[in-house]
Amino acid sequence: MEGLDYEEERTQFLQRVLLDYLAVNGQNDQALTYARHFYLAQWYWDADAEKRRPSSGGKHSPNKLLSRKKKMRKKGKRAGYDMRELRKGRRK
Repeated sequence: MEGLDYEEERTQFLQRVLLDYLAVNGQNDQALTYARHFYLAQWYWDADAEKRRPSSGGKHSPNKLLSRKKKMRKKGKRAGYDMRELRKGRRK
């Protein structure tokens, strides 16, 4: 795993461990087999989306960026603002 930072290396390790667990235990439980297929497809989709995204110098996957946007919305709501309303120029 050359050229990977600590977080990327850790993520790939955890993904392999999860896939191994789901493969072994999926022999007895069909739901775990479906979960394994879901995660494989999701990670493939994320990798493909990351390749297609123009390089902005950041190393964030689409899921991380989405969760960051959600956190910002929650933070705004706690302060009495809805970020969507804020863009329109209104306060709750």
